[in-house]
Amino acid sequence: MFCFSSTDIEQVIKNSLKKSILSTGNNKLKSSIFVSSVAELLFNSYRDSRENHSLRVIGYDEESGKRKSGESLLDITIAKTKIITDPGNKQSSASISYQLIWAAESEANTSLPAFTADFGKLLCTKSTHYLYLNGLDQIKEESREAYMIRRLTIARQLLHEAGLEYNRFFYAFWPSPNKNHSKNKSFWDMHHKDDLLNMVRVFEL
Repeated sequence: MFCFSSTDIEQVIKNSLKKSILSTGNNKLKSSIFVSSVAELLFNSYRDSRENHSLRVIGYDEESGKRKSGESLLDITIAKTKIITDPGNKQSSASISYQLIWAAESEANTSLPAFTADFGKLLCTKSTHYLYLNGLDQIKEESREAYMIRRLTIARQLLHEAGLEYNRFFYAFWPSPNKNHSKNKSFWDMHHKDDLLNMVRVFEL
């Protein structure tokens, strides 16, 4: 199994961002494509033992441009699995997830209520690895930097108070495809692709 670093997570996010930027469809679909790609790239690290791991993530249909169901407890979960059998019927068997190794939430909305709704799910979930993907839509760089500092301060405080045990907790920022209300247009449409990629930041808490 591959051991991720902050640099690895940053590359996963950038590769997923490239894919979603090139996609067509509304902003909600672009967010789904982004999250689905992040999930697949994380899951690829378990390709040598996929039969013992499961991935749950919301998907999308490229032809129809519609989202597909797939997520379970969170936006992304990767779990260890095993086969169990019915003691009364040895021919009956099924795979069950028994330990989360990745728990991830992504939120394109930059508001505090949106943050608390999704970050709170991670605080209530037991996993060995966590990833929170926080959208950015601030036009000025100094505003983005100040926003990131505020969110990281809150996240660290919440993790400390919750006493959450984990191996790695990654907190990442990515440019949101949502509409910037002051400009009445998608944040992505306001920036060059390279500038969007350069906005990606990853911190380990």
